[in-house]
Amino acid sequence: MNKNKKENQIFLTLQTIGRAFFLPVSILPVAGLLLGLGASFTNPKTIAFYHLDGLLAQGTPMNYVLTVMNNVGLAVFANLPLIFAMAVALGMAKKEKGVAVALFWTFIYNNAHNY
Repeated sequence: MNKNKKENQIFLTLQTIGRAFFLPVSILPVAGLLLGLGASFTNPKTIAFYHLDGLLAQGTPMNYVLTVMNNVGLAVFANLPLIFAMAVALGMAKKEKGVAVALFWTFIYNNAHNY
């Protein structure tokens, strides 16, 4: 009986860790799409090859949107270790989830003012 209880506790711990990793892993496909679409359609050679100069040339609204998409994807991949660390902290916290969220917003605030 004691062995079964210990195995159950190990399984619950591993399940909690798995749930903690689920959030950053679920962000990766969206970030990859944003980065891929933004980078490919802001590339001057791609624009010239598909004759999209009028729609995607430098200074057009669509170019601005694609540049923002590219930068968002780059930001996620550049901060991937931090995103994983914060997701694990948030996922493993039992009652103090507010501390992990406050740490996240403090990081965002500091990075926004440094750029």
